[in-house]
Amino acid sequence: MGLSLINQVLLGLLFRCSVGKLLVGTRVVRMADGGRPRLWQLLGRWIGGITYGLTILPIGFFLGGSEAPPLDFSGVRIVKASADS
Repeated sequence: MGLSLINQVLLGLLFRCSVGKLLVGTRVVRMADGGRPRLWQLLGRWIGGITYGLTILPIGFFLGGSEAPPLDFSGVRIVKASADS
């Protein structure tokens, strides 16, 4: 849990991406204006992601899955990183 917190929240705050997002060329931005996410937004996204991953996701998998796109928590969105950022 501690490594997940550091990876998702601390790295997201400092670099706008986690290790996985860096590898695939994406980053997180505020949905409102595309700026850097705030600490409370990243914490909310982390808590929401863990809650979703431990409850809703297994139930959906058991019931046959969905083609719905991933949810965006706390006003933060994943976008493709541009060359100038």
